[in-house]
Order: sequence, then structure tokens, then C-alpha cells
Amino acid sequence: MLGQIEISNIDIQQVAGNVLRYQVRFTTSELSQSYVEYGTQQFTSISAPQLEHELLVIGLRADTNYEFILHAFNTKGESESLSYPVSTSTIPSDIVAAADTLYNDTSATNGYILTDARGPNIASQMRLFDRAGRLIWYDYTKEVGSPCLGNNYSNRNTILEIYGDCQTIIELNFFGDTIQKVNISAIPGNFQIHHDMYINDVGNLVLLVAEGRAVDKSMVGGRADAIVVGDGYLELSPSGEVVSSWSIFDHIDPLTSRDAGSFWDQKFGEPAEDWTHANSLSQDADGHYLMSLNALDKAIKIHRETGEIMWSLGRDGDFSIDPPDAAFSNQHTFWGLGNNRYTVFDNQGAGSFSRGMEFELDEEAGVAKLVFIQDADSTLSTGIVGSTYRYDNGNMLSSFGRAGAIQEVDSTGKVIWYRNEGTILNYRSYFVPYLYAPLPALQLIDTLICQNESPFVPKTNLSGGYFEGVGIVEGSLVPADLAPGIHEIIYHYAHLRDTFSFRIKEAPTLPSIQQAGTHLRTDAVGDLQWFLDGLMIEGATADSLLIADNGDYQVRVTNESGCDVLSNVFSIQVSSTIVPLEERISIFPNPSLGACWISAAGVTIERIEISAITGQRMRTIHPSTHQDRFYLEGLQAGVYWVTVVIGPQRIGRKLIVF
Repeated sequence: MLGQIEISNIDIQQVAGNVLRYQVRFTTSELSQSYVEYGTQQFTSISAPQLEHELLVIGLRADTNYEFILHAFNTKGESESLSYPVSTSTIPSDIVAAADTLYNDTSATNGYILTDARGPNIASQMRLFDRAGRLIWYDYTKEVGSPCLGNNYSNRNTILEIYGDCQTIIELNFFGDTIQKVNISAIPGNFQIHHDMYINDVGNLVLLVAEGRAVDKSMVGGRADAIVVGDGYLELSPSGEVVSSWSIFDHIDPLTSRDAGSFWDQKFGEPAEDWTHANSLSQDADGHYLMSLNALDKAIKIHRETGEIMWSLGRDGDFSIDPPDAAFSNQHTFWGLGNNRYTVFDNQGAGSFSRGMEFELDEEAGVAKLVFIQDADSTLSTGIVGSTYRYDNGNMLSSFGRAGAIQEVDSTGKVIWYRNEGTILNYRSYFVPYLYAPLPALQLIDTLICQNESPFVPKTNLSGGYFEGVGIVEGSLVPADLAPGIHEIIYHYAHLRDTFSFRIKEAPTLPSIQQAGTHLRTDAVGDLQWFLDGLMIEGATADSLLIADNGDYQVRVTNESGCDVLSNVFSIQVSSTIVPLEERISIFPNPSLGACWISAAGVTIERIEISAITGQRMRTIHPSTHQDRFYLEGLQAGVYWVTVVIGPQRIGRKLIVF
């Protein structure tokens, strides 16, 4: 089914300011979804149905020849353009692409590595490398350096970074779009964003912030006018409102502070004591928050509702380290993996080298057991910065920042990916699973179909593609063209194609209706339901029906396969065929054991009077809603006279109760 959609007005241009991004524009003759194929099994995202298409191609390598093929499809078919040659340019000189050393094990085949670059004669930048170590994406950042230092890869495949100063955070996607830009300068207090930020489980932005407070430390031998800088966080809603906040000053006495250096002097005045120097903020699997306090050689867990410090791990913490030589110092990241497991990038605890580690915490015993270590063969050392993250598959990725090295090991500790950039500083590195969100495997939702169903487009998990196969007519499945049994159908969606089996179920024979005096009857076999003027008659499920009103009657029959069919209309328009009101009143069961139904067969009951056979009134019932049936219970044994009042008419029946 090719060639039904015409593709025209094709325009392919490099995006200004980035040699690895290309904008593709074209027109289709019909409303269509579209995508661009630009390499071996490389595809862009799928557009929404439209006539004017604009797609961004990313994930390209520099100085490389590509063939762009434009694809368009809808429910009737698909078309593709000719192949258009595209040659990418050389990377700008201020972007770091080359490496001193590259290594790629054959098992490291999926995803990308995201990292930044800092160093002399280069611009602030984020970069993405494929598994061959080749640069396939870059973007300039607006970071100005310490203390406004920090970035993160979010849980929605975007990048968070500090923008220009310590007051603004920006979220970008890999297409260069700004998702949000938040400035905190109007929030009361002198907060400075630094090092870390993330999007939590409810979509709020959580920022690691420093705060300077005046503290009289003369009683402990310090300055009377000391400025102590401690850490906390601000949680902001998507609209920028403060949802919650937390400060270390509310939980640890700042008199215990020791000056870790002049890191904050330019922001809070000289000398400002860098007390806790937090450098990592994240969310644990249970929703509570984790913070790495670098200057205190410990990490803490914070209760998200109460702000209570639930435990601390590290120097003077709540856990003993097993083995003792796994104690960490000046750590840079601390992340939770679930099941009481945590990773930490230990900058200085090993002495001569840095390492990535994973601990399992036994809170009851108060023991943190080392369960995995990535020590980079004890050769790489970075006194500051760096990161360690563990994937779901057990691999661990560590960035040895000042050493310019990024290393990935598998669950056995074997190095499977390595990149060394020498003097280039990598603040952190992250694993990115994809640029364009992968399409899920195709699924056919409609797999059991009745033979008498009207033609329809079968439901799939990805709608908008087209079907082919026996029974498909102009994009729709015509069940009546297929015999009962198992059939196959092929579904095409973008570059995906799959064959599905479905079953055609035999429909019941069209039921007929005959009139027999005051009743309608049908010979249909199965579960029955009668209708009057298109509305279901409650309780009318027998093979005969008392004619209560003029109108159009139908009966629906459902067979054992679950297929149903509605009969043709049988019209009753002769008033003489309507059952007289007196004949519609019934009491059942009669005799009864003290409970029974009183029915008026389609007529609203206004009142029911219950009298003894002697004539003494015993009960009057006024239905609260328009009812033609009423349940009566609690009668003692005896003989009663039941009067049903309908408008001006009063119809009586004798009721016997045993």
C-alpha cells in the first residue's frame, strides 16, 4: 500500500548554532503522521496527524554522510520520499569531542552517556556519546562555574542545570526546547541553588540550596559575627510555588560547624563558613529525600513530611561500615536503589584513589555492608566532583571528574565502557537510554469479533496505522466477509509491522417476532431481552412478552459465544390489542409466605392499600418514585384485600398469606 500519500515541499536545513541538529519540513497531500529515517534503524519520533510537517533530527555524528528518507502514513497506507543526502559539519572547536582513550566492550551496546565538560579554552557544555565513544549530541549551557555548579538528568529524559547564576534553574530536552525556567530570587530568604536538583515523584522541582545565617560562635572560640552557610532544599510546584522546604539549621547546631573553605565567600561575604557543603540531593525509593553532606563525610535521609532526619550514614552516623575500610570521605553523590541499597561516589575515603560503592543498610542491626565496589583499578583519583549510578541491569557508571575519566563496569566489576578526556573535568555522567522515546511493541486489542459486527478499524495500542489482509476493505475490517474461525491480519505503524491472529465468532440467527393475542413471542434460542421504542424493558427476558403499550417492539438474542443480534421492528399501533388495565395488575407469588411483588405491567402505581378481609385498613403504601412494581413484605398469615390505585381507577386483588 505505497504511494497513496504525496510528499512535497521538502526542506532540510541545519539548525543554526548546532551542527548536529537538522530541521526537516515537508507537506503531505493527506492528513498523515510522519517520521524521518536517517541511519541504519534510526528513526525520529512520530508526528501527530497533519498536513504540514516539521521534524527535528538529532543523534547525528559530525563529518558524516547520511541519507534522510521521509515517511508518511495514515489509516489507508503509507509513502516514503526519495533519499536525500545530508553531510554533517565539523564540531565547533570549543566543544570537546575527542578523547585520550576509548574502550567499548561488545556488551555495552545500548543507550548513551551524558556528561558535561569544563576546562581551559572551552565553553560550558553538555554532551552525549554513543557506545563507540562518538559525540552525537551537544548543547551549550549557561553555567558560570563555582559556586553555581550543577546539573542532573531527570526522570522524564530532560536535563536540569543552573542557568547563569545561583538563582535560576532551567529544564531542557534533547531537542533544545526549554521545558521550564524557574527563578527563586523572589522567595523570602537568601537561597543559592547549587550542585543538584531533580524532579520528584509528583512532578515538583526539588532544588538543593545553600543559606547563610549569622551565628555568634564566640562561645566556642569562633567569630561573634560568623556567617555559617548550611544546606537545605526547596520543593517547587510546576507553577513555581513553594510546596515544602527544609534547612539543616533546624536539625544540627551550627555551633558545631567547621569552616570547609571559602566556597561561598563571593555569595555570602568573606569569610563565610562552608559548613555542610551538600553536593547531592535525590529521592529514595520510598519517597523520602537523600542528601550528601560532603563536608561532614556523611549522607542523611530526610522524612518528606516531617523533615526529621531519619538516619545518617558515614562519619559519626547511625551505621557501622562493614568492612571498616569502606568508610567514605568527601563523597559527591548518594542515591537510593530501593531495597535498602544505596550508591555513593567516594572521593577521598580510599586515600590515593576514588571509587564507586554500593551499600546495603540493615537499619535494625545498624550495619551498612559494602556489597559492590568500582575502584577503577585503584588508579583514578578525584578529590572533588564525580558521580556513581547503578543501572537496573547491575552495571555501574562512575565519573572520575578531575581525572577526566568515565567508566562503566558490569555486575561483576568488568570494565565494559571507558572514556578518558585527560585534563577535561566531568562534573557528573549519566546513562541515557534513548533520544527518541522507543515505540512499544504493537498489540491488537480486538481479538474476538462477532461475524455480524459492522465494518470497523480494529483497536490497537498505537492508532493511526493501517491494516492489510483478507477481510480488509478501505482500511476497515469487514467481519461479514470472513467465516467463523481464526484469521490473520497485518498491521503497519510507522516502521513497525506485525501479524496478529483474531477469531471470528458466529452470530446468532436474526430472531423473528410473532403476535399471539395479547402477547408477542419469539422462537430465538439464547439469552433474550425485549425492547420498546429502543428502550430496554426491565425484566423482559422470556420468549414471550405481554403487550402493554403501542410502539415498536424488538428482541435481542445473545448466543453462547457472546455475540448478539437485534430483531427487526415489530410495530403495535392498534389500541384494541393493548391489555386492559385490570389485566395488568398481578400479585406473585400468591399465596405467599409473607412477601410478594405487586406489579402493574408498565403503569405507574400511585398508591397501594392493604386491608383485612373484614375491610379494616391495615397499611397504605405511597411509592417514593415512579414505579410499576413494588415489593411487599412482613405480612402475617391471613387473607388480605390489596387495592392498587392508578389515577382514577382502583383495582382490587385478594392475597393469601400462609
